[in-house]
Amino acid sequence: MRDELQQFLEACDPAAPAAGDPARGDRFVDRKDGFRVELAVRLRQEGARVLCVGQTGIGKTTELLRVADELQTEYAVVVPPVDRMLDLSLLGWHDIIAFSCLWAAAQSESSAQSGAVLRLAQVIGGEKRRPNPILAALSVAAKEAGGISPGRIPEPSPLQRFRNEHPAIKNRIARGPAQVADLCRQAVAEIEGAVGKQLIVLIDGVEKVSMKVATSLFYKEARLASELPFRAAVVGPHRILHEEFSADLGDFFSTEPLILRAISCQENEPEGRAFFREMLHARGGADLIEPDALEVAIDNSGGIPRQLLTIVSNAARLAVVEDVDRIPAELMLRGRARAMERFFYALRDDDYEALLAFSPDRPPGPHLSRLLRLLAVIEYGKQSSLLKLGINPLCAPLLQRYKKAHVGDGKTPHEVG
Repeated sequence: MRDELQQFLEACDPAAPAAGDPARGDRFVDRKDGFRVELAVRLRQEGARVLCVGQTGIGKTTELLRVADELQTEYAVVVPPVDRMLDLSLLGWHDIIAFSCLWAAAQSESSAQSGAVLRLAQVIGGEKRRPNPILAALSVAAKEAGGISPGRIPEPSPLQRFRNEHPAIKNRIARGPAQVADLCRQAVAEIEGAVGKQLIVLIDGVEKVSMKVATSLFYKEARLASELPFRAAVVGPHRILHEEFSADLGDFFSTEPLILRAISCQENEPEGRAFFREMLHARGGADLIEPDALEVAIDNSGGIPRQLLTIVSNAARLAVVEDVDRIPAELMLRGRARAMERFFYALRDDDYEALLAFSPDRPPGPHLSRLLRLLAVIEYGKQSSLLKLGINPLCAPLLQRYKKAHVGDGKTPHEVG
């Protein structure tokens, strides 16, 4: 049973989307709110530019990867790792477009040979004398040569240059952004001609940018989003929905933002609770979690899949360390306490005051954006229903502690052990 518990712990890794790994694909559980279906429908439309938003951990990446699998036979679908290879503090639309084009070309040797792609690579590299840079990005030449020459740093590919010198690349693009945009458009046409399919780019990770960068992308430079040379879905920061410019987002994307919200799992809403039970059972937890412990995890999930997996993986880790065969409620409560720590350190006094004044019918005014970003307040609802707001259940014990301390000796929750 210990081996099964260890495997279950690995399966509950909250940082690994189930749909992102074929070995984990059977752990994905279909959402009932239609996000994936609607996204696939929108992306099939000519010139699609879909803005996807949702709070952290609700499964946007998993849904995106499932859409990629669904559309792969009809389209050339690529998911460039924007958040891993670009400096998010410098991000702009031209960077995203150029990087996406090079990433798409690197997936196919035939498209890597196209003239516009090579010219784009030269712009990024800042030099004209270079062997085929896309093939170098794939390391084909290095492999055929038996590896890298000792004592010599290999010439960076254009994709590596984004990691090495993003500021310098932005400066080069800034000399002629319109020319770079037109070159990217030509490159896309040549890539699509080489692979025989239209290109769809799923741009994940943009939700991690600062508010300053988000304002630039979705307000100051938003018109550039309407000039994307490929069909695209962009995962943007959830907080832009609560900014003044949010009303204009539909003007620059194909339609209104597509929102993925938390799953309501109250006692009187069994569909959500069934979703989470299936989610843990698919990962092998049916015989490893005691029934009352399972209900503790679901009650404290807040309808956020990643939060559920965090609580359960904390408890499973404790079970492995303490050498028990099953996860009892006591360990699940300790796993919940570990998950609460992020809110303990993140919430300020004014956040607690706003949460104490919160009601689903009267959101806490200017503090709402911050509380939503912290996941202290969670959005629930389906496409066909009205938006519902609720306090994250992991914040409830901290709120009680704050209220007791505030009424008692005036100490903040951080001063109360």
